[in-house]
Amino acid sequence: MLNLAPLSIKEIEQYLEEEDSIDLAKGVSYEKIALLLADYLDQLGAKGIEKRLLTVEFFLPLNLMNKALEQCAIPGPAGWGEHMPLGLQRNCAHVLLRSQDRLEGGFKRCLPTWERKWKILQSSATAETTFVDGDRHKIKLGDKLESDEVFGLSLSKPPTLSRKGEIAMLLITGTPAAIWLRCQTTELSLCDCLHSKVLSGNLSDVSRAVWSLRQQTPKPEGLEDLESSAELGHHLSFMWENPERVPPTINYFL
Repeated sequence: MLNLAPLSIKEIEQYLEEEDSIDLAKGVSYEKIALLLADYLDQLGAKGIEKRLLTVEFFLPLNLMNKALEQCAIPGPAGWGEHMPLGLQRNCAHVLLRSQDRLEGGFKRCLPTWERKWKILQSSATAETTFVDGDRHKIKLGDKLESDEVFGLSLSKPPTLSRKGEIAMLLITGTPAAIWLRCQTTELSLCDCLHSKVLSGNLSDVSRAVWSLRQQTPKPEGLEDLESSAELGHHLSFMWENPERVPPTINYFL
């Protein structure tokens, strides 16, 4: 049996500016997520848990699904030293995007399909055959995703974040996974790397391949260099939704 315990804010004041505060009941702004994570990492470190042993899953509303959360700059211990990204470079955590909307409202009717498609992961299917190329199938993408043999979606550009966009199609069709490049690039090497380094093996290896790739991604010279970087890890978003791993309740509006 899993031993589960919620984390709460304990010593986040050391990471806040003077007269600043965080109230979980009111929600956390995107800019302060890194500070909250710093406090959580301190608590986990006290329990002997290293960052590289963690899988951090962010449940996000539709309009935030393209955020580069693996690049969240986490302050060093007690604010000392350089800020380090949560899910990039050596010994990083594994960062997964999850859809908050999948577990709410009308999408609940799609949960059985989602669970059925997840079972494909237990087979020996290859990622190339179970991920739909969204660049090639723009017109009838919804029809393609409807297939029980489709597990995920790959895109060389950011998805459209609307109720008729690609993420919404994933939820409607119960499709568990997606991988895309956040930059709208004509850099063919990035697209080639996406297939050769992530989608070329078995479907069950995709998640670990993303984590391994991010561990090997070098630190950019500066934030301005990220956009022009030829490193796949700097641009990759990864949505990987296991129906067996969901919070007991999701209510962000208490």
